[in-house]
Amino acid sequence: MIDYVLLDSRSAAIVVRRDGVRVVPLPITPDSLAALTRSLVTGFASRAQRVDLARVRFNEAAASALNTALIAPLTPALAGIGRLTIIPDGVLAHVPFAALIDPSRPGRPYVIDDYELDYAQSLALVSRGRANWAS
Repeated sequence: MIDYVLLDSRSAAIVVRRDGVRVVPLPITPDSLAALTRSLVTGFASRAQRVDLARVRFNEAAASALNTALIAPLTPALAGIGRLTIIPDGVLAHVPFAALIDPSRPGRPYVIDDYELDYAQSLALVSRGRANWAS
């Protein structure tokens, strides 16, 4: 599970695993994340609320930069994980994490190629849901 935290001038990710918790500072400011997110999702926005996916321009540079900032720093903490629950903070709620691209790998695979993804609104809700599921 990755709980992203955006502060005024810094960002971090809290990686929660069965074997422990790790806080990872991210190499990007919240303002830069907001700009990259806007750049990535602009092609999907439409005033008519209809999107022709065959004609949408996908911003690969923004998808790669977001992956470099949000996923790559967590790679050591995610070793052996196949399923991620992402808890976005602020503007990150608009990021299509599945579409982020790893620019360091041949074929530029998407995050969805490496992980099964779930999303949650908060760590507390995830914990409560798992407790209810177990009972």
